[in-house]
Amino acid sequence: MGDHGGAVADAVAIMNMKDFYRVKEAKMKLSQLVVLVLTAAVLLGSLSCSPYPAASTGPTPTATPQATPPATATPVPATPQATPTAAPATPQATAAAGDTTPPAFIWVKIENGFWDVPIVFWMTNEPTTGRIEYGSNRFELMSGWSEGLTTSNGVSMPLEGGGLIVMTNYFLRVRIKDAAGNETLSREMIIPYQELDNITFTY
Repeated sequence: MGDHGGAVADAVAIMNMKDFYRVKEAKMKLSQLVVLVLTAAVLLGSLSCSPYPAASTGPTPTATPQATPPATATPVPATPQATPTAAPATPQATAAAGDTTPPAFIWVKIENGFWDVPIVFWMTNEPTTGRIEYGSNRFELMSGWSEGLTTSNGVSMPLEGGGLIVMTNYFLRVRIKDAAGNETLSREMIIPYQELDNITFTY
């Protein structure tokens, strides 16, 4: 009987131990389940309180194309035209400008040239051409016009009948003309034949 009772007691003890472990295992599973539930609750709460809005699932907006402004042509500066240079004034241009001032004498001089032919020289204040007018009977004779326009001129006194008359007084004057056609006549000069050399008249 003693052995039988001991066996029963051992069996009861074994069963109690199994029940203890079952209960303990059940409590552990229950604890794990509670932890899972709490974790899920925390996760759900954090998702619902997120400050960022949920991504929109609507259609993606399409960018509107911008109109390209038409190209503007850059103006090209005009090339300056060369200004023509005025040509130097000529006597003809001076005349066209309306010159009405007659030329003036500075001096008139008489010198004896080759073959005793007197030469009359004169100087003026502007370029001129000129001729002499002379004669033993006032101014019946005259020379041709001097060549070109200059301030210093001179012409020969043409011979009268092959030469000047001895011991005869001669009348002499000089007529000058500038580019505009303005004329000036010198004063009358009465010169004895023997003095028709190296005579200067100043003005």
